[in-house]
Amino acid sequence: LRPYSRRRARSAHIRSDRELDRCGHRLQTFSPARRPCLLLFFFLFVSTTPESNAPTMKPVLIAFLLLATPCLVSLSDAYVYIIPDAKSPDQEGHCYDATLKIAVPLNEVRQRPERCESMSCGSDYSLHVAGCGVIAAGPGLTITKTDFSKPYPECCPHIAKSEENTV
Repeated sequence: LRPYSRRRARSAHIRSDRELDRCGHRLQTFSPARRPCLLLFFFLFVSTTPESNAPTMKPVLIAFLLLATPCLVSLSDAYVYIIPDAKSPDQEGHCYDATLKIAVPLNEVRQRPERCESMSCGSDYSLHVAGCGVIAAGPGLTITKTDFSKPYPECCPHIAKSEENTV
């Protein structure tokens, strides 16, 4: 069993402190990588107002659909969880996770030992942990192994062409 529940998330932006899971961890819900998508949707809304010119709508909609397609596909798959009030009782200016027995200095990012995870201590002494998400590979593709020698997120498994797929 893992010491904390982990929620699949797409962001580091917290909408409100009231968004907590059953263990009291703040849920992450919005990805900064998706901000360009919001601009595309705003562009579509503005371009479809009643005053818009009907003959020019078809190219605008086609261009929008081509640009918005990546927004419909997940841009990042990872898990993120936050341990609130993780101030270290022994070390001043550190967050501490008693379960993992790891101290992280305030406003610094550390790699979790033997895991492909990033740990950081926020200015409010909340411990932020991010790790690799779940990925799947289709025909002709393989998933690489986790490389613990690299920092997060470079250590995460990724999709690569299989040897049968190379020409």
